[in-house]
Amino acid sequence: MIRALQVTDLATLARVSVNWAPGFTALTGETGAGKSLLIDAIGLAMGGRADATMIRTGAHRATVVLEVEVGPALAETLRGMGFSPDEDTLILQREVTREGRSQARVNGQPCTAGQLKQIGRLLVDLHGQHDHQALLDPLGPVQFLDDWIGEPAHQAREAVAEAFAQWEAARDRLRHQQRNERERAQRVDLLRFQVQEIDDAGLTVGEHERIETLYRRLQHAQRIAESIRGALSQLAEDEANAQTSMASAKSALESAAQLDDTLAEPLAMLEESHTALREATRLLYAYSRDLDTDPASLEQAQERRDLIRNLHRKYGETDEAVLAYRDAAAQELLNIENAEADETRLRAAEAEARTTLDQQAAALTSIRTEAAPRFATRVQEQLHELGLDRTQFIVRVEPVAISPTGADIVQFDFTANAGEEARPLAKVASGGELARIMLAIKVASAGRAGVPTVVFDEIDTGLSGKAAARVAKKIEEFSAHAQVLVISHLPQMAARADTHLHIEKAEHEGRTLTQVRELMGEDRVDEIARMLAGEQIAEEARANARTLLGTKVRWA
Repeated sequence: MIRALQVTDLATLARVSVNWAPGFTALTGETGAGKSLLIDAIGLAMGGRADATMIRTGAHRATVVLEVEVGPALAETLRGMGFSPDEDTLILQREVTREGRSQARVNGQPCTAGQLKQIGRLLVDLHGQHDHQALLDPLGPVQFLDDWIGEPAHQAREAVAEAFAQWEAARDRLRHQQRNERERAQRVDLLRFQVQEIDDAGLTVGEHERIETLYRRLQHAQRIAESIRGALSQLAEDEANAQTSMASAKSALESAAQLDDTLAEPLAMLEESHTALREATRLLYAYSRDLDTDPASLEQAQERRDLIRNLHRKYGETDEAVLAYRDAAAQELLNIENAEADETRLRAAEAEARTTLDQQAAALTSIRTEAAPRFATRVQEQLHELGLDRTQFIVRVEPVAISPTGADIVQFDFTANAGEEARPLAKVASGGELARIMLAIKVASAGRAGVPTVVFDEIDTGLSGKAAARVAKKIEEFSAHAQVLVISHLPQMAARADTHLHIEKAEHEGRTLTQVRELMGEDRVDEIARMLAGEQIAEEARANARTLLGTKVRWA
């Protein structure tokens, strides 16, 4: 059961706190006052779609906190999901930022919006203004029947969905394997050529970088040789070369260092430099001897460089990528060459997966077929109590092509008139009848599902007079077993409620705010009278309102 709702900066809900009572609560107010926005806030706290456009102008984030009471059985289920209620209380929190980010928490513990939605389905059944359109959706009735059946149908349906996914995967693998022989032969020729081309190249990891370095050296060998000759002349070959000068300087400093110890440090540095100079000279002589200036070597290096570049262009940007492509191509080639044996194995696997799927679907069909008459009877009973006394409501389970939801489709047939044949609901039901059928299904299903709170957003749309009174009475009866929140414009509905909340807009400092106020005493009488007669409330309307309210009105 919902205990409290706190909303901050969600559209016109700047800062709203609502305490919810058990039983039947009616929410009334002018169109656009923000009634549905309160329900949207509850939906957001239960994992509904988050949108930055919902945030109040000027605010950085919108926050919704929902406090719910949970019983022992539901608490055990939640603990199995990893969320432990604090005694009998669960706090669901959702925050949406202007950047579009969304954060969700359960009792302060971070969770995903999907987990929040899964928990929300255990706590609250939200029925929006247009949900009765699901009755007209070809896939809607099967979902209503499965929800009424409960866990057996849900488990069987999950098994079908899993078996269908496995069968599809097996079928796709088989189809992939069954490519025509010409395509397979062409692919084999291509793969063999690619593997052979890479193998013939004898490529090794790092060779591309090495050949590029070698190519640049050979390409500029003459310039490099000239530069080295010039360097060696300066270092060792000219009459006044660097080594001779360095040796003379060192000898002179050695004599001075014998007379002054403070010259030991620069002398050591000079010796290190002389040693380094000799080593550099030796390396340059060795490089000069090994430098290859043969045009044939340059031509060979260029050919190797072009070959490796071509492999990179065709198979990958690096040596590693080319070799990885080679291994993948070799593996694919092996797979194709073993195609005949693989196809036999895959065909058997596909057949086995299909057999499993058919068995799971047949089990689900059996569950639905057995439950359909009982579901129809229960819904029809509710419809009779809602004033559709001569209604026939029939649930038919018909075979269809297999899908993740099973091998059958569910159709609701309906007639509200004695002697008339029941026909598909979409063809014969009026808007008011659809609303009552939806309510009958919700009442029948919610009781079985054990969801503690049911929310109806204008379930009474299209109703008036006796029909509205019957629906109101049914919701009042239903509220003995669950907390029921109803947005309504009908006085018959509002008067039946145990608690009456009035939603209205007001202006504060130039900003529009939505306010929530519990009505009691004459305030509630006036609101029911307004709903009966409009803005001009006469004493006669108040008298009618008091009659409708009976003992429901509290005088605080």
